[in-house]
Amino acid sequence: MGGCAAIHYQEFVAFIRKWHIWFGVSSLVFACGTVLLYFYNVHVLNLTLNKAEEVHQPFIFIYDVVIIGYIVWLGLRYADLRKNYLPKWITNFVAIGAKISFGIYLSQTLPLALMFVLLSSLPSGNGWVLLVMLPFIYIITALMGYALSYFFYKVPPFGFLIGRPQHIRKVVRT
Repeated sequence: MGGCAAIHYQEFVAFIRKWHIWFGVSSLVFACGTVLLYFYNVHVLNLTLNKAEEVHQPFIFIYDVVIIGYIVWLGLRYADLRKNYLPKWITNFVAIGAKISFGIYLSQTLPLALMFVLLSSLPSGNGWVLLVMLPFIYIITALMGYALSYFFYKVPPFGFLIGRPQHIRKVVRT
């Protein structure tokens, strides 16, 4: 689908811009639907946890297509606003994030493990509290990955850990 979108890029962008509201509303509906699908898989179909979280389900494919369309629109919207309407700190944050994005992917294990330990210490049996906390947990985990990758990006010789090796310059004293 990505190759087809690249070949027909202008038509693809026009389609996304025309139907962006539909993509946004559908993303929210399908996101809620994934939670319902999980409970259906566990409590009605009696699937194991592993099978209930399986991504190879038709509903998840449709959700993926819709959410990717909405994310593409968000990227297009950001590109429209970036030059004149957004504060400099936001564009700098995004620009640095683009440089270290692979590093965030590589270093996400540490923040995820930390969140697992913290969430494991909560009293069990209160799934609704976890469900409400989920967006905040996601944001905290993403920011921790960002901060860790930024540290690796700025401090030699750790850049290789995020795929951005730094060349250490020797100081020449005369």
